[in-house]
Amino acid sequence: MESSQTNTAESPASANGGTVDIECNASPTPGESRVLAPSLPPGFAASLGLEPLTALSARALVTRLASLDKSLNCKEEEIAFACGLLDGAKARCDQLAVDIEKLKVENAQVDREKQIPETKIEALEAEVWHLKEAIERLQEVLKSHRRW
Repeated sequence: MESSQTNTAESPASANGGTVDIECNASPTPGESRVLAPSLPPGFAASLGLEPLTALSARALVTRLASLDKSLNCKEEEIAFACGLLDGAKARCDQLAVDIEKLKVENAQVDREKQIPETKIEALEAEVWHLKEAIERLQEVLKSHRRW
């Protein structure tokens, strides 16, 4: 068997078109399992915050902490801004709901006011019809009395 072996394995990075080199320095013995250690470019582990704490200087830790704090503050400002927008939109929505209810009440009032003349017109039409009927009966009675 070989004493050193280099494999290229597919990883989540390969979804972006990249691969990760995996090195294995020794072949496993029959009772051992193979342990693969990822090989990362120099500085890449530090940029991801993957270096052991002993390798990072106090200054780097302070810088990283300040960067994270600044990032957190920016996120908090973004969230506060978004919440403000949502509060404004909610207030506008609530106001529109109140306006809709007012318009429904006004519409119902207009419908009632419109119904009053329509009812009066129907009553007058019914009265005219009854009067016409009465006039026709009286004319028939008058005609019958003239014949006698």
